Amino acid sequence: MVRRGDVAALAAAVERLISDPARAKAVADSQQSRVSREFDIDEMVRQQETLYDSLLRT
Repeated sequence: MVRRGDVAALAAAVERLISDPARAKAVADSQQSRVSREFDIDEMVRQQETLYDSLLRT
């Protein structure tokens, strides 16, 4: 990960991934798993329901 706005760090991170296909695949697999888990429709609905419940209680 790189700090927002740090273009040089982003470029260096991309270069490292390009030069190491095994690491690039590992990062991609890891992030695919994270995205599947965090953006699952059931999880997103649950989070919205929790938010609405908390707003209704205030």
